[in-house]
Amino acid sequence: MKHFVNFAVLAGMFGFVGSASAADLLAPARAPVAAPSVSGACAAARFSGFYAGVNAGGVQHASTWTDVDYDWYGGSMAHKETGGTAGVQVGYNYTFCNTLVGAEADLNWSGTKAKTGYESGYVTIAKKMEAFGTARLRAGAVLDQSLFYMTGGLAWAKTAYSWAETGDPDDSWKNIGSSRMGWVAGAGIEHALTDRISVKVEGLYMDLGKDSAKNAYGYTMQVATKATVGRIGLNYRF
Repeated sequence: MKHFVNFAVLAGMFGFVGSASAADLLAPARAPVAAPSVSGACAAARFSGFYAGVNAGGVQHASTWTDVDYDWYGGSMAHKETGGTAGVQVGYNYTFCNTLVGAEADLNWSGTKAKTGYESGYVTIAKKMEAFGTARLRAGAVLDQSLFYMTGGLAWAKTAYSWAETGDPDDSWKNIGSSRMGWVAGAGIEHALTDRISVKVEGLYMDLGKDSAKNAYGYTMQVATKATVGRIGLNYRF
């Protein structure tokens, strides 16, 4: 009787093991556990590479006129005009996981122009910025789908300034500079809509230096130019 009990226990154990093995064979195979993705940790990768796009917004053009030789008023007067702007940009970004460095260049039309009467209309001061462009470096950090960046570099603008006296044309300055260079700095936010398309909001400040001219009497008028730009843009990455 004792031997029979031992045999029954052993048979039960082997039966349990066999049933478990058969169940494992019949059960569907488990899918392997996927390796963790690095895209979340390296979010800047979506902004990497070459891109091109368009932009539009507003620009405030400021000019400061200085009567260097005390021909008229012996001081400075400031003028400001606002208008629209639109343009194109190209660039390249290099990414380090969640940070980014890059370079961008743009060329833009500017619609700022005005004429101001001086000395009860005896003098007409004309101011216009027709176009501007920048070549800048960018650096920033990416949080999820958004890039927060600072930017700075070189700026160029095409301007047209004149001071016309109706009673004495020789005491006028017909053209005070037409192409000027300076520096630009700003900041922006760019948001990735897809892996290739992004939108941005950007603000730039440009200091375009000073230019001067002499009239027929040898007197000098100097004009300093600055501009502030606020715009939105759309980029496509290749």
